[in-house]
Amino acid sequence: AALDRGYKPVEGYGTEDSRPAEGDSLAILVRWKDKEALPPAANPDQVRLRFELKNASLYSFRVE
Repeated sequence: AALDRGYKPVEGYGTEDSRPAEGDSLAILVRWKDKEALPPAANPDQVRLRFELKNASLYSFRVE
């Protein structure tokens, strides 16, 4: 989920809006139902990311 500075989900970018990412890879894109990028005004100072994992490990991530 993409969260605002108050740690609330940005509309359209919540956990329920995300597409499951499956596989064992070094490059899996995080996507939402009808969006392929972070909110247009997003920058690292304004958006936080929350990853919810099932039977998985996250070693790193990168935002472009």
